[in-house]
Amino acid sequence: MSRSTSTAARPHLPVEEAPSPGELLDVSLHRAGVPLTARVLGVEPDRLLLAPPEDVGGVPSRLVEGERVDLLRTDGCDLVGIPVVVQRTGGSDWSAVVVGPPQRVQRRDAVRIPMDARAVLVGARRAAPGPQDGEVDAADGDLEVPVLDLSEGGARCLVDPVVVGLEQGGTVRLQLPVEGLSAPVRARVVHRRFRHGTRHVDVGLRFLELGEDDADALRRHVFTRMWELRRRGDL
Repeated sequence: MSRSTSTAARPHLPVEEAPSPGELLDVSLHRAGVPLTARVLGVEPDRLLLAPPEDVGGVPSRLVEGERVDLLRTDGCDLVGIPVVVQRTGGSDWSAVVVGPPQRVQRRDAVRIPMDARAVLVGARRAAPGPQDGEVDAADGDLEVPVLDLSEGGARCLVDPVVVGLEQGGTVRLQLPVEGLSAPVRARVVHRRFRHGTRHVDVGLRFLELGEDDADALRRHVFTRMWELRRRGDL
């Protein structure tokens, strides 16, 4: 009885915005946490029934009953976020009650999320081999570089051309601080732009030959971060 009364007062999920049973959704927490996904088991007008959420390694994770999360899915070129409250947890499923209308964000490969992190250029070719500025060994090797932004299809890094040589059209291997990436990502240098007043260059990279798991990990990271920024009004 109480359920039917509360259901009538809740926002309903439009049929055209609802996920399908079996669809895999990203679970964006409002608190700090690792990226999670959950598979849809059932759809009702005001709630979703989902399998237990898992991290990128397939390890189940528990949600807190009563906490708010966003369920994210792709629909063509758009990202759709469904705000829900965790109503019931435990066992082989959990219930997500819809608490607001779905929000649609245009999703384009060109949309980049700002990053404040460092990545590693694996096996980077040094621009000036040999002792320099006190260096004993300037041979090829791994080199940390700041990551300025990231998209599903590429990244932009800040590089000192005196230290490492990156030619336009060349390829590199980039180890990104993204959970779930199995190995450094292979990428092509698509542009190099000098920063005014500095000796550094912005280097644009386009990812090549991503495996399905690595592509999923990048997509999940970008989607979750994009949604967090939009929720805070920073995007």
